[in-house]
Amino acid sequence: MLSRLRHDKLLVCALIVALFSLLLSRPKWSDINSTMLLTLFSLLLLVKIYQAMHVLDYWAIYLVKRSRHFRQLQGYLILLAFFSAMFLTNDVAIITFVPLLLLIATKLKFATPVPVTLITIAANLGSSFTPFGNPQNLFLLSHYRLSIGTFFRMSAPLMLVSLLLLLSTLLFFKKTPLTLPKLKTIKVDKSPLLYLIPVTLLTFSVVFSLVPSFVAVLAVVLAALLYRPKLLSEVDYGLLLTFVSFFIAVGNIGRFAPVAHFFSVLERKEWLVYLSGLLTSQVISNVPAVVLLAKFTQQVHALFLGVNIGGIGTLLASLANLLAYKQYRLNTNTPNDHFLRTFAIINGLFLIILGAIGYLLLQF
Repeated sequence: MLSRLRHDKLLVCALIVALFSLLLSRPKWSDINSTMLLTLFSLLLLVKIYQAMHVLDYWAIYLVKRSRHFRQLQGYLILLAFFSAMFLTNDVAIITFVPLLLLIATKLKFATPVPVTLITIAANLGSSFTPFGNPQNLFLLSHYRLSIGTFFRMSAPLMLVSLLLLLSTLLFFKKTPLTLPKLKTIKVDKSPLLYLIPVTLLTFSVVFSLVPSFVAVLAVVLAALLYRPKLLSEVDYGLLLTFVSFFIAVGNIGRFAPVAHFFSVLERKEWLVYLSGLLTSQVISNVPAVVLLAKFTQQVHALFLGVNIGGIGTLLASLANLLAYKQYRLNTNTPNDHFLRTFAIINGLFLIILGAIGYLLLQF
């Protein structure tokens, strides 16, 4: 676990920024959103348990085996990435489906940059529908104390438009017949479901502030101890520490008068918040972008659309994008330049189209 933390580049960068921010202001405990951190820990550990049970692997193999042609294969993987990311996060969807696609590609000899890119986009957009699909939504829900209805009124239109746009890309794939390689049989360990389903419902209740956050932490930790105690060491503590660093840095920067005055402009116009979320995400990724911008605005709808649509675009726009690129490098011998060009072009097109649609959604 310590080795993972030392090699977590985002965490290192966040710590450096937090240290430099101490030159501007003294940190305050109130800067750290402890409720959000406890809830995020519960979700990360819960997802680890489901990963260990091989739930996603089972459904991925099940549907892939039933693919008769290449378009159908791509469609199944896009839909699986899109809907699974809503509940098990975009990172988990990418870790599961990208390596599977690349494994099949090595056997059947087809190009992978376009399919991998679309799976990554599907995971990013699908995760935007729920608060537990990605960290930025969980932060928004906690920071603005949003109700269930308010959140889904913002996320449902984006989800529907994203799904239709993704499905339209399948028209560009040929119905080339497939002879799939033999894939290993996956068995789901069903025994933990007796206590895991109630724990999952309890955790989701915490996300919507129906139950105190410490209750979910205790319940999920107990579930992990009953199922596989080792999972406690596999939680992404780097992400939790990264958020702590962001909270400290943003708190200190926000109390620095010149910076606070500059960002206070965001409070005035909704379209400025939206554009700031969209563009800032391209440079520093959508997770730190939302922590930074939320300090200066109450325009939650604009910020939600900006950072969620902003997760597509550059390789830096989302942590999931970097994870997909890493999976590609680890599982294929194809030159990285071709993948990066393809990734940039397709993401750029999606960003332009959804960026325009997001602006229209703000008007309603």
